[in-house]
Amino acid sequence: MIDPRIITDQASRTNLTPSVIWALGQQANAFKGDDSFAHEIAARQYATSLSALVTQHGSVEKALSVLHSGDPNAHESPTSPTAGYVAGVLGLAGSQAS
Repeated sequence: MIDPRIITDQASRTNLTPSVIWALGQQANAFKGDDSFAHEIAARQYATSLSALVTQHGSVEKALSVLHSGDPNAHESPTSPTAGYVAGVLGLAGSQAS
């Protein structure tokens, strides 16, 4: 498991909750069996980008949509892969304590 200090550090640098940063790591886990590596990548690379996108687009949902597809409204179509990505990240974030 990733060192919680990495998640806490990134949360303090951004306007994101630790649970969202953790969830990004879960979604980024392309390296099966190495959760720490995926979480560290997400915490360090995605958190800062997502924070800026939240500021620019006004919501975590739209920011995740841009991060995944480039379109802030792509998550609004229930059949789009982006909607699944956004729902997945937010669902994982909701399962974690902030």
